[in-house]
Amino acid sequence: MNQVKTFIRSFRKDFLLSSISLFGLTLGMFCFLITALFVRDELTHDQWHENADNIYMSTIKMETGGGMRINMFPTYLLTEAMVENSPYVLDAVNISNATQGNYTFDNQEFETDGIFWTQQSFFNIFDFGLEVGNEATALSDPSGIVISKEIADRHWPNQNAVGQSIRLKTDDLDQEFLITGVLKEIPSNSHMRFDFLLPINKEVEPYKGYADNWRTGVGLNYFLLDQGVTVEKLKEEVISVLSTHKEAYGSDEDFEEFTSGYDFARFSEMYMDGNTMRNNDTNMFGGQRKYIYIFTIIGVLMLTVSCFNYVNLTMAKSIARVKSIVVRKIIGAGRANLILENMMETLFIATIALIIAVIGLEIMLPAINNMIGKSLEFSLFSEPDILIIPVGLLLLVTLVSGIYPAITISSMRLANLLHGSMPQNGRNLTRKFLVVLQFMVCSGLLSAALIIRGQANYLINKDMGYNTESIVNLSLTDIGLYDKFQEVKTALEAIPNISDMAGSPLPRLNSIFFLKETEDYPSMTMFYGFAEKDFNDLLEIELVQGEGFDNLDAAELENAILINEAAAEALGFEDPIGKKLGNNMVVRGVLKDFHYWSARSKIGPAAIQYGKDNISNIQISCKAGDLEKVKAQIEVALAPLNPTATIELTPLENYFSDSFQKEERLVSIFDYLTAILVIVSFLGLFALATFENQLREKELGIRKVLGAKALNLIVIMNSKFFYLIVIALVVSVPVSYWLISQWLADFSYRIDSLFQFYAIAILMVTLGSILLLSVQSYWKTKINPVEVLRNDN
Repeated sequence: MNQVKTFIRSFRKDFLLSSISLFGLTLGMFCFLITALFVRDELTHDQWHENADNIYMSTIKMETGGGMRINMFPTYLLTEAMVENSPYVLDAVNISNATQGNYTFDNQEFETDGIFWTQQSFFNIFDFGLEVGNEATALSDPSGIVISKEIADRHWPNQNAVGQSIRLKTDDLDQEFLITGVLKEIPSNSHMRFDFLLPINKEVEPYKGYADNWRTGVGLNYFLLDQGVTVEKLKEEVISVLSTHKEAYGSDEDFEEFTSGYDFARFSEMYMDGNTMRNNDTNMFGGQRKYIYIFTIIGVLMLTVSCFNYVNLTMAKSIARVKSIVVRKIIGAGRANLILENMMETLFIATIALIIAVIGLEIMLPAINNMIGKSLEFSLFSEPDILIIPVGLLLLVTLVSGIYPAITISSMRLANLLHGSMPQNGRNLTRKFLVVLQFMVCSGLLSAALIIRGQANYLINKDMGYNTESIVNLSLTDIGLYDKFQEVKTALEAIPNISDMAGSPLPRLNSIFFLKETEDYPSMTMFYGFAEKDFNDLLEIELVQGEGFDNLDAAELENAILINEAAAEALGFEDPIGKKLGNNMVVRGVLKDFHYWSARSKIGPAAIQYGKDNISNIQISCKAGDLEKVKAQIEVALAPLNPTATIELTPLENYFSDSFQKEERLVSIFDYLTAILVIVSFLGLFALATFENQLREKELGIRKVLGAKALNLIVIMNSKFFYLIVIALVVSVPVSYWLISQWLADFSYRIDSLFQFYAIAILMVTLGSILLLSVQSYWKTKINPVEVLRNDN
């Protein structure tokens, strides 16, 4: 209790420095808690399933030429066959990919993208238990359905949903189902999430047509293996079972080629290896080890800088407590007592900082989750083991922040203390080293934040290789009019606000064709699509060789194809014009490379084929500001054609904007972290400046008496700090350059020079330091030298 009273008196006496040290520690602990929760969530992802290490998912990975690999789905018939025929497979289950649809409750229709089909063995393999219902029979009734806890709580709060009915509608299904079970709440660190689970129905999509297909299938197969069974043994067993159905593959050669592509991923490792084969778009930074490293480094650096900042502030505060230390030493306080007292003070202030950090975390966690696409929780009641994070953090901060000041203060010689001065020794170097390290981290992270922002803007604003100005895209596929291009175009031509239009596969080429190797070119894969004759009048893709479709006659158009520069290079043609490709296609022109995916992806071989009957998109040019008006007119014009979805017009310049969500959110994260780190680092500089200037009060007083001006005193006091900052900047540039280069290496297209970003960061740090030091030093120059010198004995 006495130590608490002593701390409170000390805090009130040195309120400014004490508040700064508390604030700095709070920020550091807050950032560390966030990163610790993220890393914990990532490292425990899917690990909560008891059999996670013995579950394997099968895929078929096939080489399609041109260095491209595609994943195919093995037959779902394999699950039951493996359980029946292999002694090593304890159980197996097929789970479909997510299907979009609607469900009806209380005469209201709701959208969902979480409809899945699976088998009864689902509950035998995974630990997705039921809160209500019987796991042994919940998926055995073809008219039964299992719903998530979220759906149950939304529509049947405080009620038993089992036995209730719900209507489900997809493209191939419109049926009333009886609820047979309610899933327990699925932990946030699971890559599989469901709204509805249905028993597999071979009569409806996506399983329709695959009832007897032993070659490929739908959904993903998961096998629960006996202990100690290797992947190699599992593959042998799978090939053995499939060999009894060789007729599905044609020849023995085709069977061997196809089955050689079988691959298996361990369930406990799938998330971190990026092999889940499931969409997880909201999880912005999940399942990538590099982001675990990035956030771990950031959390540790933020905490370290905060602790160093506390050390310097504590040493600065000790100047004002010299008399107290003298008194305690005179009355017999030993070194151990002084160390304990200082460590207890650090523990006390660290505890307060942790409490504030935890409160801030609880308040900010929803916004943080939204930013990083996670569902992090800090619940000591539902997850008691999470207590180790704050407790460990408190002990670590107390030790790191308290041990150096405690030992230093307790070791001060009584003679020096009675003289009213602090010892001038090698410990000065330690304090300066801490500030150098702070500013290394500060300038490095500031540079990284600027570079990440620059890279994101570069990708977003990159020239796509075709005209995007005032052009919007209408997807015929999305509105169910894929086979009615000519009718749609005729209807749109009557709209006066449309100045021009063209049918083409852009902005995204989704179709793929494979060119088999010939004497003229190697085997390769191309993305391609169909366009009408004059599509390039609107899109303005540069033609580097040959001619476009609009210069060809009807006979030439029948098999005409335009390839891009990447395709011409991959084919190895010196002069590709007139060359014949597969399916009797003839190259009539070479287009300058254009982006058909986002600028994140490297431009590969691509082709555009003439053909009005297969066009999937129409690009529409309209005046700026007319978009909503044009959209309304299009809805009216296409109504007679009965589109199956709402008309959506996407500006071409914004078409791939969703592809850069990760970069945009990473920019925001680094903005916040950099702001916090800059604040803490400058507080550290303020602490050291305060400490050093307190040591030099007598010197400054004498210089002022001898006629030194305020500006001269400011320069004298701060010159050494400029050297520290220069050292920090010189060291941080190569280190941060190497680290950020590793991040940039993942991008096929990136900013050319980093010089301007480092120049801006260095300028910001330098000017900020000069301003802070100048203000702090100016306060010292205003002190009356008589008050300082009269205290000198």
